[in-house]
Amino acid sequence: MKSTITITALGLFLTAIAGADTNSSALVVLDTAAYGDTNFLMRIEEIERNANTSKFRLTYKKMGSSVGSSLFIVQGFYEAAKARGAEYFINLKEWEDPDGGRYYIGGFTQTEDPDIRKEFGDEYALTNDYGQSRDFLRVSDWTLMFERASHLTDVERAAEEHMGRISAGDVDEATNEMERFKALCAAIRKAKKTDTPEDARELALELESLAPKYKGTSSYGNAIQDANQVLGRIALAQGDIAEAKKRLLASADSDGSPTMNSFGPNMTLAKELLQKGEKEVVLQYFDRCRRFWSFHSDKLDKWSADVKAGRIPAFGANLVY
Repeated sequence: MKSTITITALGLFLTAIAGADTNSSALVVLDTAAYGDTNFLMRIEEIERNANTSKFRLTYKKMGSSVGSSLFIVQGFYEAAKARGAEYFINLKEWEDPDGGRYYIGGFTQTEDPDIRKEFGDEYALTNDYGQSRDFLRVSDWTLMFERASHLTDVERAAEEHMGRISAGDVDEATNEMERFKALCAAIRKAKKTDTPEDARELALELESLAPKYKGTSSYGNAIQDANQVLGRIALAQGDIAEAKKRLLASADSDGSPTMNSFGPNMTLAKELLQKGEKEVVLQYFDRCRRFWSFHSDKLDKWSADVKAGRIPAFGANLVY
């Protein structure tokens, strides 16, 4: 299956990793630290190469945006495919690393859209954890994206670097309201993952104010979620449980987003409220999330059962998204 993806604002991240080099005799290793990118602190390494599959391990201290992080993983597969001389590659399997990070099994072939089980084995499912079909990606479709930096003019490179800083959450870089909205979205994503969200109060309030103007955009759902969860965690830290509960419910007051609809909502504030014994509001929150997270109603069912039984669910990666 031919896959073509167009993304307009990857900026510094793709520019930084575009020079990654592999050869047919070496296992692939990509590390953002080697390219001076402090917005992403990630490493993906091919730790085992077999006839038509490779095992990868992803480790990270900072994942940055969901788009940029996903592309970094794709780049690892892409570089392995180039090293093998394969034209098609696919993510066959992934699972959590008990020590942190994730493992992946990548498949590589010269055949367009082959039968996964015939090509790689019956142990590989035809759909991923989100119920989506596993699709093959073509090396030639991704070459322009990953290696385009060397073909940019100075003006194009400057524009990409500018948008890269916007995507990294540099609010001061914005030159108009739309750019400021995008930068705020990125800045709040970072704040949401820290232990000191109070530092982002003003950013969250500004994002909450701007978000209604961008309802219907792909960023709206994340903006509503992240602004409310940051403000809710601040309220909880100050002992205002009523405000924190209000913010938790408000964080699900949207139709979701590409990230939320696939990977699910963030559960950090929900977990913190459960630690305070606030079961009912978390159960209400789960029910609101069903509106947009239809892929994993089973997971919400499991989490709901845990909460009713007095357990705090193992939210896993949903504390990161």
